[in-house]
Amino acid sequence: MIDANALMTLACKEDLLLRLERRPGYSLAMGRVMLMVWPGGRVTETLAGKLSAAFVLGNQRSAAQDVEFYLQQLVEIAVRALSSGINDPFSEGGQVAK
Repeated sequence: MIDANALMTLACKEDLLLRLERRPGYSLAMGRVMLMVWPGGRVTETLAGKLSAAFVLGNQRSAAQDVEFYLQQLVEIAVRALSSGINDPFSEGGQVAK
């Protein structure tokens, strides 16, 4: 989840331009960028901590702020209703049986 209000407040207060590199629900690998800040020279340890606090990370998708999550759930229900357990597009294998 992203606290957009907190990010906007920080951007206005610190006169920064922020660019989100990932939307809620998207995977983010360790060490990858999730937020770009311009000008970067204004980012202190304190400010970086405040920016990081505006994000809630988890190991699975949730419905909060993730519109695609609902669509994925509907597709999964529809596919499972069509066939008795062989078509599971969102399992760990991620493949639909043919």
